[in-house]
Amino acid sequence: MGGAIAGNRIGLARDKRQLEEKRRSLDDMLDRLKAEGNQKKIKTISTNEEHRETLFKAMDRANDKLIILSGWVTSYVVDKDFQNKLALCLQRGTDVYIGYGYQYEPRPKKDHETEAVANLKDLSEWCDLQDTKGHFVYREYPNHAKLLICDEMFAVTGSFNWLSNAGRSLNEERSWIVYDKQFISAELDIVVDGLMSPLKSTKQDVLKKIFPWSDR
Repeated sequence: MGGAIAGNRIGLARDKRQLEEKRRSLDDMLDRLKAEGNQKKIKTISTNEEHRETLFKAMDRANDKLIILSGWVTSYVVDKDFQNKLALCLQRGTDVYIGYGYQYEPRPKKDHETEAVANLKDLSEWCDLQDTKGHFVYREYPNHAKLLICDEMFAVTGSFNWLSNAGRSLNEERSWIVYDKQFISAELDIVVDGLMSPLKSTKQDVLKKIFPWSDR
């Protein structure tokens, strides 16, 4: 037993190290794209309207994979319309990955946060019942990334919280849209591997494996 645990720890440490190396390589690639200033491969967006339009475009057009990472999730964004848009993605065979969960001192979740999580759970249960072509994965873990990926068409990273900002904030936002397929493919691999990693297992994930009927 002790040897198996040690082996698992070594494996997890190796996976984490490899993931960090991939991220450093990807950061270098993004820096090169920015330095080149190639407007065909990278551009900026800076208004709430542009960010929201980009999110809707991704949800409407994704056919293979849709990834949304955000520090926070609220029902201001994750509402019934959001559920319906993701349902269409999943029905046409798009795999949808959502990650959220900014870490700070423990506090009770606000109503708009618990409602959003309930909406994600409802969508997940609907996917199981409908046996949709696409798979739906949503994870809560310490996360402050703000990332949107639509297939290999484009990836967006910057300041915008995709799952909590409904576009009514007066705060300035700024993000990069990257159209370079090599960059997007590499980022897809990193994010999907990260979301599925045992390193991000929550108490609920563990309970589900032991007691599939558990809802705690």
